Parts: sequence; structure tokens; C-alpha cells
Amino acid sequence: MNKRRKIICLFFCIMLVFIAFGNVSYGIKIEINKPDFTVNLKPIDKDISNIGLADPYVEITSPPDGTELPTNYIEVLGYAMDSDSMYFMEWTYQHGSYIYSKNNTFDPATYINFRIRVFDISPGTHIMTVTFYDIYNNTGSDSVTVYYGANNPPSNPSTPSGPDYGSINIDYSYSTQANDPNGDKVSYGWDWDGDNVVDEWTGFYPSGNTVSIIHKWNSGGTYYVKVKAMDTKGAYSSFSNQLAVHITSNTPPSQPDQPYGPAGGRVGTSYSYHSKTVDAEGHRVYYMFDWDDGTISEWNGPYQSGQRCTVSHIWQSTGTFNIKVKAIDDPDNDGDLSDGLESIWSVPSKISLTKSKLLVTQNLLHKYPLLRQILIFFNNF
Repeated sequence: MNKRRKIICLFFCIMLVFIAFGNVSYGIKIEINKPDFTVNLKPIDKDISNIGLADPYVEITSPPDGTELPTNYIEVLGYAMDSDSMYFMEWTYQHGSYIYSKNNTFDPATYINFRIRVFDISPGTHIMTVTFYDIYNNTGSDSVTVYYGANNPPSNPSTPSGPDYGSINIDYSYSTQANDPNGDKVSYGWDWDGDNVVDEWTGFYPSGNTVSIIHKWNSGGTYYVKVKAMDTKGAYSSFSNQLAVHITSNTPPSQPDQPYGPAGGRVGTSYSYHSKTVDAEGHRVYYMFDWDDGTISEWNGPYQSGQRCTVSHIWQSTGTFNIKVKAIDDPDNDGDLSDGLESIWSVPSKISLTKSKLLVTQNLLHKYPLLRQILIFFNNF
């Protein structure tokens, strides 16, 4: 009797399992601990030939984009239409890094109502994208983003990375990154002067991405740069650790004058060129010449602002060379140029060089030894 009861109990258990699976057979069951999905398509006999759509038109009518869901369940409703008839649908569900895609083929129809249901979702941001294909493989799509569960703010951004020393009116790049526990995109609010007030917000970037921004200061001083993060649902982090940036009121010298000197000459001969520049703060300046033959001079100076600098050079090969010069200031007047600012290069000057007469003579004597003996004879005579 006990054995018979066990068999009957086992039979009923098996039947319950079959019934349970039968109740969800219309849906799409995926991995354990992942959401469950069901998809319903309803073709409608509707004349839309007068609309003249080139591509499928797809619209998600519910839920509205940005909806905060009250439960762990999403129901996406919408329609698609195309006068050429549609035959294929695909949809993609995304939650953080989890992405699941599925497609459905159906008899050609000009108008389709669809319903996609997602069960057992986790807190965070959820994106559903629906795409329809017509018989010519033209596509149309629509997407919706919704939120569920308690939203957590992004992490505090990393300490800003970038130059900690600079000059006024010069662009500098600073970067940071933050992670959002819900996988939301993140905007960054920069406080450039350390007063705990955001001076500038960026756009939204994917969670965890390193984001860079350009900034310059128009007056000297020490600035304490920090940044906070905000997700797409308006949750804020605290400010990051600060970076002290020291900005001087120094500016680089103006572009030096085009080097002035000979436009032609001979190899092996020394030629002089001069130039000058003005430093807005009146600092003493040094000059560097690029001779375009693979050599660049050392810094020559110091010179007073506006004082002319003259430098000489000897070229060892023929050709045409572009001579240019740049300047650097010495803000502390101590000969240490590590804290100086360089100007841009001047407009170049050209010099064309040919072989010297002495070099031509030496080449002839080397090529014609008899001529050399004759000259030696007359020289000894």
C-alpha cells in the first residue's frame, strides 16, 4: 500500500512539473537568475497604403521613456507599420552589462501590435529596443529606458589628473572617472576654484569611462580643482579629492622677428643673423636658432625685452636652409629657464649656399695632380 501511494505521489509531482512548464510555454525562458520574457505579436488587417512609408515605422507607446517602475516587471507595448509589409522582428533587452536579444519571424503584415513582458528584473536601468524589417530588409526601430528600484549615486570621482603648474590663458587638460552602481551614465561637475560650487558640467558618459575636459585660468594664483559625479536620475556623489594647481601670471614672449641676415653665401663661411622680441612682463629673454642643417643653438642670452640678439653659424653643405628663432623668458631673472615660457617659432628666413672658391680649387688640384706640380714649381721658382 505504501509503495502504491509513493507511485501515485510521484505521478502527481511529474504532472505538476508538466503543468508548470506548460503555463510558460508561450514565453522565452533563459538562464537561471536572469529575467523571464514573453513576446506577443498581433498582425492587424489595416490599409495603410496611403501613408507611403519607405521604412517600417516603429513606436513604443508604453511605458513612457524615463519611467520609474513600481514593481520588478516591465510591459512594453507598441506597434509597427509599413506599406511594403513586414516579416521579421528583433528586440534587445539591456540591464547594465547584461544584454539579451531575440527575434521572431511572422507572416507578412502591414501593421503589427506587439507586447514584450519582462519578469523578475533587478534594480537599475533597463533599456528595450525593438526593430522591424520589411520584405526589402528596410528597418525601423524604437527604444525605451526605464528604471526600477532604489537608485544609488555614483562613486566619488578619482582625483583630477592633469598639470599642477601653468600660466594664465593657456589651455590645460584634466581627467577623472567614476563608477555608477546601477550602470547609469555619469555627468561630471568641475569646481575650478575650490569653493565647493560646480562651475561646469560635462555631458553624460558611460559608467567607469575616463573623461577629459579643457580649462584655462585668466589670473594667477593657486587653485584647488575637484569634481563630483551625477547619474542620469539626478543622484550626486561627493566631491573628489582636490588637485592644487599653481597658475602664474607670466605669459610667453611674443613671436620673434624674422631672422635678418644674408640670403646667400658659401659653405664653410660664418654668417650672422639677428632677431628680437618683446616680453609683456618685461622679463629678460633668451634666443634659440634652428639652422635647418640638423643643428640647433643653445639658449643665447640673457637679453633685455626688445634688445636685439645676434648669432653666427657655419654651414658645412650646399643647399637652401630655413633659419628660424624662438625665445624664452626668465621670470625670476636667475638664469634658470625651467620656469620660463617659450614663444612660438619665428617666420623663417632662407639662405642658399654654394661651394667656396677655396674648396673648388682644392678639388681641382686633387683631380689634376699635374696642375698641382706646376703650381708648386712656380711657387718655388
